[in-house]
Amino acid sequence: MSDVALEARGLKKSFGPVEALRGVDLTVRRGDLYGFLGQNGAGKTTAIKVLARLIRPTGGAAAILGRDVVSSDPACLFAGVGFLVESPAFFPYLTGRGNLALHARLAGLAERRGAVQRALELLGLGRFADRRVAEYSLGMKQRLGLAQALLGAPEVLVLDEPTNGLDPGGIAQVREILRAESERHGRTVFLSSHILSEVEALCNRVAVIDQGVIVAEGEVSRLLREGETLCIRTSDAARARAAAGLPESAVEGDVLRVHGGDEEAARLVRLLVEAGVAVYEVTRARRSLEDVYHDLTGAGAAWRRS
Repeated sequence: MSDVALEARGLKKSFGPVEALRGVDLTVRRGDLYGFLGQNGAGKTTAIKVLARLIRPTGGAAAILGRDVVSSDPACLFAGVGFLVESPAFFPYLTGRGNLALHARLAGLAERRGAVQRALELLGLGRFADRRVAEYSLGMKQRLGLAQALLGAPEVLVLDEPTNGLDPGGIAQVREILRAESERHGRTVFLSSHILSEVEALCNRVAVIDQGVIVAEGEVSRLLREGETLCIRTSDAARARAAAGLPESAVEGDVLRVHGGDEEAARLVRLLVEAGVAVYEVTRARRSLEDVYHDLTGAGAAWRRS
């Protein structure tokens, strides 16, 4: 069995003269909590709609659990996959329970009644289950959409802005639900979001898309580590800068500021000590995923993919 749950190779989508996706490559491994980040209009929802087979790609290929998105039979393709794409749509005059039961029946899910109840309880909708969806708030509808995506215990969840419309408590609850689904049941979660702090708290891997192109993909820990700044306080910053071969812009008072992690810190300290410069303190200014994201999508961003 392949350890790849979802992948795209050279994925393209054009709407007339507008290129929404321009050769997107993604690899999501089984068990990943994978964040898909980008500004509005960057191509996130377009890519998810291609995966959900709501639109056809112009070029390239994509597969979920080894099944080709374009050519596979829909019943086969979506077996073991749960989707939430944009705002979830329901029959407003059916209850929450009725909507999920209808979806389960149409999808041919076994043990429908038990699965519906479990999904409702998991998303905190148990006491609202027999209320018409027309009376639900935006956040409740979003919870119902997540409950629907979880019906049938899917191997892969593909979620477009899953916390849209939720209050801070609801966002935290959904984050914990998704983490638990991954840890306890090995589910793969692929989600787009604009709440970068939540992605940082939840996901182990991310991809950043900008103007239809993936500008970075990799472990969250690696991206954060590469964005770290070392602050080295010395006895003589001018001598320290010269010994380390750093530009004048690296000096701030008696401190050297350089990008790098542990290996770079060790290298610089060794050079400075050999040059007779006393090193008083080495600290690390950790950056957030939001800082990294803005660098990646800003002018002059030049990050590697891995």
